[in-house]
Amino acid sequence: MKRTLFFLLFILAAYVKGQTPYLLKDVNSSGAAVSSSPSHTIEVGGSIYFVARDAASGSELWKTDGTEAGTVLVKDIRSGSLGSNPQSLTNVNGVLYFVAEDGVNGYEVWKSNGTAAGTVMVKDIRASIGGYVPYLLTNVNGTLFFTADDGVNGLELWKSDGTATGTVMVKDIVSGASSGFPRLFTNVNGTLFFVADNGINGEELWKSDGTTAGTMMVKDINVGVGTSTLENLLNVGGTLYFTADNGTNGIELWKSNGTAVGTVMVSDLNLGSGNSDIVNLTNVNGTLYFILGNGSLASKVMKSNGTAVGTVTVKDFSSESRPYGLTANGSILYFSINNNVGEVELWKSNGTTVGTTLIKKIYSGNSFNQASNFLMLGSTLYFSATDDVNNRELWKSDGTLAGTVMVKDIASGNIGSSPGTFATLNSTLYFSAYDAINGFELWKSDGTAAGTIMIKDVYIGTGSANPQLLTLVGNQVFYVADNGVDGNELWKTDGTLSGTSMVKDIYPGSGMPNLLKLTNVNGTLYFSANNGPQGQELWKSDGTAVGTVMVKDIYPGVQGSNPSNLTNINGTLYFSANNGTQGTELWKSDGTAAGTVLVKDVYPSSGDAYVDLFINVNGTLFFVASDGVNGRELWKSDGTTAGTMMVKDIYSGSFDSGINNMTNVNGTLFFAVNDGVNGYELWKSDGTTAGTILVKDIRSGALGSYPINMIGVGSTLYFVAADGFSGHELWKSDGTTAGTVMVKDIWNGSNGASPNSMVNHNGTLFFTANDGVNGSELWKSDGTDAGTVMVKDIFSGVGSSSPSQIVSVGNALFFSATNGVDGLELWKSDGTVTGTQMVYNIRSDIGNSAPTLLTRLNDLLLFKADDGTAGTELWALQLQSDVLPIKWLKFNAKLGLDKKAELTWSVEESEVAAYEIESSSEGKTFEKLATLKSSGNGTNHYQFVDDAPFLKDNLITYYRIKQIELNGTSTYSDIGFVKNDIGKVTIFPNPVVDKLTIQSNTRQMAKVFDVSGKQIWQKQLQPGENTFSNFNWPTGVYVLKVAEKGYKLVKQ
Repeated sequence: MKRTLFFLLFILAAYVKGQTPYLLKDVNSSGAAVSSSPSHTIEVGGSIYFVARDAASGSELWKTDGTEAGTVLVKDIRSGSLGSNPQSLTNVNGVLYFVAEDGVNGYEVWKSNGTAAGTVMVKDIRASIGGYVPYLLTNVNGTLFFTADDGVNGLELWKSDGTATGTVMVKDIVSGASSGFPRLFTNVNGTLFFVADNGINGEELWKSDGTTAGTMMVKDINVGVGTSTLENLLNVGGTLYFTADNGTNGIELWKSNGTAVGTVMVSDLNLGSGNSDIVNLTNVNGTLYFILGNGSLASKVMKSNGTAVGTVTVKDFSSESRPYGLTANGSILYFSINNNVGEVELWKSNGTTVGTTLIKKIYSGNSFNQASNFLMLGSTLYFSATDDVNNRELWKSDGTLAGTVMVKDIASGNIGSSPGTFATLNSTLYFSAYDAINGFELWKSDGTAAGTIMIKDVYIGTGSANPQLLTLVGNQVFYVADNGVDGNELWKTDGTLSGTSMVKDIYPGSGMPNLLKLTNVNGTLYFSANNGPQGQELWKSDGTAVGTVMVKDIYPGVQGSNPSNLTNINGTLYFSANNGTQGTELWKSDGTAAGTVLVKDVYPSSGDAYVDLFINVNGTLFFVASDGVNGRELWKSDGTTAGTMMVKDIYSGSFDSGINNMTNVNGTLFFAVNDGVNGYELWKSDGTTAGTILVKDIRSGALGSYPINMIGVGSTLYFVAADGFSGHELWKSDGTTAGTVMVKDIWNGSNGASPNSMVNHNGTLFFTANDGVNGSELWKSDGTDAGTVMVKDIFSGVGSSSPSQIVSVGNALFFSATNGVDGLELWKSDGTVTGTQMVYNIRSDIGNSAPTLLTRLNDLLLFKADDGTAGTELWALQLQSDVLPIKWLKFNAKLGLDKKAELTWSVEESEVAAYEIESSSEGKTFEKLATLKSSGNGTNHYQFVDDAPFLKDNLITYYRIKQIELNGTSTYSDIGFVKNDIGKVTIFPNPVVDKLTIQSNTRQMAKVFDVSGKQIWQKQLQPGENTFSNFNWPTGVYVLKVAEKGYKLVKQ
């Protein structure tokens, strides 16, 4: 052979698993903790009715008499495991009314007498499937009122006497297909009061006696087209109380006797045009009680007899925090507060300041674990709460310190049973609760620990690991899972069965470490966790048990500092935490205890700054916080105390501006905020006070357009807003007033398409929307009206495929959707009708595998799903080469004549950020040599030269290319190598007589030495064969040296 050339050509191998998802690992193979999830619990005719699910029937209507045998499925309304999803359960004179979907008629009103035969649809109001679901079922003296959409008149007020003929529309408030949108139904002595919009006067107060003529607007409180912003409707002794805005005084307390003249403001509690923060209206033996906020968390308990002079403060908690959970027991008011250090306290009041007293301090921590689900049963108050030892459990109180106790520790340890959906029958409390063996099931209690028992394990199924918080870190995904033994702990996977394992049992035993906020910071996983003794603190992990450690015990003791808002800013972790001294403030960490420090005490002293909504904008941290003076406003930080400052007091004074939906678009921060003048509108900020401005007042007036669902696509911000005419539709903005426009009125009229699940897929916006004809389906937009189109009607007709969990992976979108036949399954789309198809029907029955948490790991798509057999576990899909964002066309590695390694590769790429060149001397451990930026989408060719490939005197150097996508994920090329043999020669004949031929692959010098080391001969070699003769050397052994390599040469 005259020339030797060493190079390799590599093409990515073909995939073997195709498009069939597979269970990665059945982490929890036990029969434990599958929940029937009881909800909508209600007493009707001496039985407790509730909604629950099991493996066979899905979510259906159940009832119980309090015994296991008497806990039965009433009727499988929608045959199979999909379930009819009953909701809005309502008692009307001993008959149960509810809304359900039988799979044929869509969601309609049903009734039940507790038997399968007596559980029937009342009327098929809308002949076709779709439209608004009937809701707000309300009993008014034996007549059922509700809202419904018959497909002709929009969403309007209906009533029913339980028969098909007696189920009729009461009044078409907005004539034609438009809707009156009635809401907030309230029975006041046989008259239905509600809120509606007739299209002329805005949303105002209405009433109805069940007739068309008797259904009328009570009063145009905010005269003209403006809305009066009614909320909190409550009947107190035959008088309707509510909050409203007349356009002059702001939102204040009002009352009505059903006449225009009798509909008046009770008191202007916040003088002038400012709004009063009024919530939690409660009837206590004929007296109205409510909570009045002061613009921050602190508030007052108020009461009113319906007059301005009789609207007075019961107790001012201005030095505490907001009371909540107002519950009446005769003439006594119970309520709870979280004070300014997060402690939970139960209080009671007889309506006087001196008679408003603390019953018991239940929780002395600082996690703001509110008590909830307050319900009176006789003279006993039941509620759920967390104390210093136990997580959320069932409590009761008789109004005394000694009588305020936990009823039972149902889920022992720090798990918590989270009691909810309370209902009563006779002297027994019924509720849902969780334990580690049975999941969420129906329980009952007589107020004693022994008498607090699970009634029946409705759903007995396979245990589920229930993976959560999938987080990509390098070439592995971390997540939280429950193997049925150790509780919810930290796990990792490299995409293989053997590479899927628990990282560490952080909370030893079956206790729950409450892992939160998994965050990747330069290849290290940070998270918040509770190991028991030290409470909730900041942790980190390198993927090994020994390398999974608490970073710092910020708040020593079991309380924990409760780190949250973990955010990576250029390799530094920022988060919020409470060290027990300064309250919840801004912190940062470099991963060491010494480097984990308070950045700034934003709210000086022990006050909580409530820092939240962290976002990285070109290396600057923006967040929301309160300094105790200006309310919660926009702040920024460069990581120093001096560089942490409020950007702007948008809602001047102590009021919160309510910032939300913070989004970075090419270095400009967009967000929604209420400045107190224009309502919630679109704003932007460049980090300066002057540069923090209103982009556009989309909906004139104080109501605002409420921009939501913001996302950047290139230099354009897309979002959803309501301009007061078109409902919630798709908008875009370039940051200017003129450039902020509605993209398309997808659902014509005031209904609104409500775009959601917005994703940037290779420069095109994809989202879900409802055009009023095809249901909620997958759409895409290029930013123009014409270019905003439905991708495919997956669930043909008016039914909704309800796409969700949409992720962009290379050249395809993956998401969860239903075609109406197969349940919620895994789908993919390339943006065309034909290219939008179900990947695989994981759950072969008509149930839902419900894929969620879709996460890419190299050439795998990981997600959690339930196949009906293994429970909810982690699944994987091998991605085909046409899906991946890069197709490797070739990769060459060769050694040049100058001993430099030349690497060349050609790719078809999309949304790739850069390429990292890595080398290794043994083919296992690689080091980064350099980074090349991507040339952009399309077919591109790259070259890199390694000037010194053999620094370690190695004979072979290995190379690979790491491709990094814009979203941070990465994949590798195959491995190429070069050999250190550029000076290799071939000698013949050997032994030499009178002629010597040396074959060389390059131009180089050849020298001959005798055994003493003396050079006796030297010649210049040219590439190819070099022949020499006429040697006068003595016979013997010599050394031929070429390129510092020696060859034995024999002379005869």
